Amino acid sequence: MVPRRGSGADHGLIGRNGGIFANHSWKDILIAFSTNLRQVNRINALAERIHLEVLVENSEALQVLSTKGYAALVVWIKIDVGNGRTGVDWQNSDEVWTLCEEIQKDLHLKLAGLLTHSGTLTMLRIKTT
Repeated sequence: MVPRRGSGADHGLIGRNGGIFANHSWKDILIAFSTNLRQVNRINALAERIHLEVLVENSEALQVLSTKGYAALVVWIKIDVGNGRTGVDWQNSDEVWTLCEEIQKDLHLKLAGLLTHSGTLTMLRIKTT
C-alpha cells in the first residue's frame, strides 16, 4: 500500500516498509510489526529522517537497538493478549517491567507504552454484492 497523493496524510500505523511511506512525505510512522533486527541500519536511516516508532517484544531486540541503534526511536512493548502469536505474555509483568526499565536507561530510546493486537482483523471478510 502506498499513500495516495494529495490525501494530506503524513502519519500512520503501517506494516513493514516504513521507507515507502517516508518517501511519500509521511513524517510520523509506527511500524506495526516486531522490529526486524536484521534491518537495524535501515531503522537508523529512517529514524534520522522522520519520527519513527517501533515494537519490541524481548530483551534481545532492545539489546540490538541499544548497541547498534543510534537514532532516536520511540518504542512500544508488544503484548501477547493470549493468542500465542507474538509479544510478551500479558501475564508476565516482570518481563514487561524489565523491558520498561531497559528502555528508560537508553538515551536514544523513549518508552511510548504497551501495544496489543487481538488479531481479529486478519480474519475480516468483506461482503461483496
